[in-house]
Amino acid sequence: ACDSVRQFECDDQSCLEIGLRCNGRVDCPHDGSDERDCPNSSTLSECRPSDFRCRNGVCLDYMRKCDRKSDCPDNSDEQTCLCTTDEFKCENDHCIPKHQ
Repeated sequence: ACDSVRQFECDDQSCLEIGLRCNGRVDCPHDGSDERDCPNSSTLSECRPSDFRCRNGVCLDYMRKCDRKSDCPDNSDEQTCLCTTDEFKCENDHCIPKHQ
């Protein structure tokens, strides 16, 4: 369990320092829950050059884009991704192996 005074609990039960909540960057692994329902979420933070900006304005490390895990609260990091030659792109933009 997280320390409710100093930590924020992500949806996956991992703990973050409270200062990482609503800082404009996705810090919770796998779910981006630290950037959901934030006050002043309309204020866009400055993303680093190595970041990808989710459609809702959240900054995300570019390595987390198209990694087959939704990291942006709006799933925009997994949309418009290119599939490899061994994969088929489904209507929902997900890539699956061609041999399935």
